[in-house]
Amino acid sequence: MPRLRRPFPFLGIVLVAIASDQVLKLWARERLLPCGGKLPGLSLCLSSNQGIAFGLFRERGLLLGLFGLAVLAAGTALFLRSAEHVPSDEEARRRESTTMPSSEARTSSFLPGLALLWGGALSNVADRLFLGAVTDYLRIPLPFHLFGGALSLNLADGWIILGAFLLFTVHLRFLRN
Repeated sequence: MPRLRRPFPFLGIVLVAIASDQVLKLWARERLLPCGGKLPGLSLCLSSNQGIAFGLFRERGLLLGLFGLAVLAAGTALFLRSAEHVPSDEEARRRESTTMPSSEARTSSFLPGLALLWGGALSNVADRLFLGAVTDYLRIPLPFHLFGGALSLNLADGWIILGAFLLFTVHLRFLRN
């Protein structure tokens, strides 16, 4: 059974990601005016998203959000299982003759990215469960009309993007070794 050897840093990052996002969403719901029309430039305004990313699938947002958590859980379990892989004698000799990192080093390098993905995803699913929609407050205009000409985001979306970026860059680093 896959497990984290040191779960507290991982859980700490998850909880900080959730708490920081929820505090900003509460502030946005209490202080910001609803987004209306075309706003020039980056703006802070309140909107809600019943769908998933970019407002897609509005009628199935909760179901797809829960499906996304299931996919993230399966991916995390597969990653942890592969990280706990006990190397054969040949793999161990190869690792000693190269700079290939140990499975513990690989796991600890990936954990911040995984934790940010979990924190962002759980925070957005909590919005869907308790509010019926995800609260967004950062509006970024697009130079084309796709997605209504603007993206509406929140900090959880930022945590998800940063987590994916960290996982990607760590993975590339390990591929080079």
